Amino acid sequence: METEETKPEINVPHHQRTGLAGMMDKNRKMVTYLLGGIIIVILGFFGFKQFYLEPQEAEARVKLFKAQRLAENDSTLTLALNGKGMDMGFIAIADDYGMTKSGNLAHYYAGCILLKQGKYDDAISHLKSFSSKSKVFGPLALGAIGDAYCQQKNFEEAADYYMKAAHKDDNRFTAPRYFRKAGLVYEELKKYKEALEAYQVVKDKYANTNEGNQIDKYIGRAQAHVDAE
Repeated sequence: METEETKPEINVPHHQRTGLAGMMDKNRKMVTYLLGGIIIVILGFFGFKQFYLEPQEAEARVKLFKAQRLAENDSTLTLALNGKGMDMGFIAIADDYGMTKSGNLAHYYAGCILLKQGKYDDAISHLKSFSSKSKVFGPLALGAIGDAYCQQKNFEEAADYYMKAAHKDDNRFTAPRYFRKAGLVYEELKKYKEALEAYQVVKDKYANTNEGNQIDKYIGRAQAHVDAE
């Protein structure tokens, strides 16, 4: 009777077994350290958020509200901007609470007031420090930067920011306003084709807005320049 062929036993040398075990042990330690590091980072983040950021946000919200009340009147705009005594203004709130939502919003208010006061470089700085996904505040901040550049007669930058503001959100409040402003600045730059295109967007997409109701005269003027070129 035939016997089943016995398979040869594979013997791993002792030094190789020791090396493999050491490598596996080393890898386990690395994974343990890595997981421990990740846990520490996560706990640190939640601790930072709960024990530092949230109290900061609560403080900033109260201070921002007081400054917003002052900003409602032109006579107290400077107080709203700079503060007085224990009441902080928008600039200080933005500086001291910059990591909070209220501190971020303070940049917007400070920029708008500085723009109104003719301090265009400072206004641009604060407005560029502001970030927002809001369908209103986002476009308004970009448009205000465009206004500041326009006042400085830096029409190239103004046109760029007006177009950014127009494209930031497709809503009937901000988009037609900034397409029209972009068109006016393009006309200052004698870029009549670009002006015509901006005006045409208002006519095609926002005809039933205040800007849309008046856009034909702008289109006619820009078209006349394009035809004359």
